[in-house]
Amino acid sequence: MQEKRRRILRALALTALLSALGAALGYLDAVLPVLRFIPLPGIKLGLANAATLLALCLLGWQYAAAVSLVRILLVNLLLFPSATALWFALAGGALSLAVMILLQKCAFHTVTVSVAGAVAHNLAQLAAAALLTSSAGIFSYFTVLLPAGIVTGALLGILTALILPRAKKAFETQFSGNTEGAE
Repeated sequence: MQEKRRRILRALALTALLSALGAALGYLDAVLPVLRFIPLPGIKLGLANAATLLALCLLGWQYAAAVSLVRILLVNLLLFPSATALWFALAGGALSLAVMILLQKCAFHTVTVSVAGAVAHNLAQLAAAALLTSSAGIFSYFTVLLPAGIVTGALLGILTALILPRAKKAFETQFSGNTEGAE
């Protein structure tokens, strides 16, 4: 019983660290001058999703959901204090996470999971925009967001896949290599 509590506390500590990392990466994503090179709305690197993807791979979907929600709330409440921005972020984060959970459970590669998550994020944000504007025509912008989601999702997936073995090793070393019962 004591060991199970210890594993849960360690998983919660890592969740807090990944949430803080996700918020910091979200801030970095917001201030990076990517839009100067690609002056199209809705396109960004999506760096904060690396923290969610790491949580999913290391800890499981429940902890990944917590990381996603915390980082979305932190970034949006601190940088974009707008109900609309929060609505878009929550819609994108929820569908992205759901798709990534499904694909990870089906044992797809981290890059595939990341690409699908990025594309799902874009699709959910378009759906949120369509609901707000009462216009399905907004989905025509998907032709712009799809290639951007594939490229940024692939880059983020490659980065996460490179980090993951080291993160797993560090997690095993620091956290007794075991989160069974913590999920």
